[in-house]
Amino acid sequence: MNILVMMKVTFSTEEEITIEQGEIVQEGISLILNPYDEYALEQAVQVKEVYGGEVTVLSVGPKRYEDTLRTALAMGADRMVLIDDPALMGDEWIVSQAISAFAKKERFDLIFGGQMSIDYASAQMGPRVAVELGIPIVTTILEFTMDGQCAVVHRDMDGYMEKLRVPLPALFTTQQGLNEPRYPTLQNRMRARKKPIVYYIGEDLDFSHEDRQVKTVSQEFFVAPRRSEGKILHGSLADQVKELCDFLRFAIQ
Repeated sequence: MNILVMMKVTFSTEEEITIEQGEIVQEGISLILNPYDEYALEQAVQVKEVYGGEVTVLSVGPKRYEDTLRTALAMGADRMVLIDDPALMGDEWIVSQAISAFAKKERFDLIFGGQMSIDYASAQMGPRVAVELGIPIVTTILEFTMDGQCAVVHRDMDGYMEKLRVPLPALFTTQQGLNEPRYPTLQNRMRARKKPIVYYIGEDLDFSHEDRQVKTVSQEFFVAPRRSEGKILHGSLADQVKELCDFLRFAIQ
């Protein structure tokens, strides 16, 4: 079983984001594996443990992501590939093209990825890659089992559960509730530091000039204004109701 996991490195949700000249300041902030991608990695490792095979983790980003990505190796991945090419670090379109180009070079039975990233939260990567590869996709799965050459998955559909049987190769995006990602032990972290990381650039993936053209451009990033403090109503219930009605009347006008 040859399994690919799409992994993104992002900033910790505990970080205070700073914006300078319309751009998010990346230097000096703590980096983590995208939490939704950790569910994807855990599922891939569980499949490997039962059916054998190899788990390859693929990410797009600069070399400074290397230390963070080694956490994925410590969690059970066998191989790490990093596409380190500034020309391919653009919008979801160009990143999905880079991932798809790599996936076409090797035969993968299963591809997993998080349902979205916690920074941009576009939820585009899985569908874009599946379309480019021409394989089935099921998003936001909550259960996963194998049945011969097919995967049987469940996903939440606005309050009810949908069960699907999907022939392989196929792509699945994962969400919280699918599994509990394992904690990388110190011993596994030490082993991971010795594993090599394979680097690719655009030329290695046979990119054309058209493939390198981004489709969207971010015009500006800005911090949302802080909400004003809430108003506490005082007095008797009747007084509070009158004050609330007066406030609503003023807000509607």
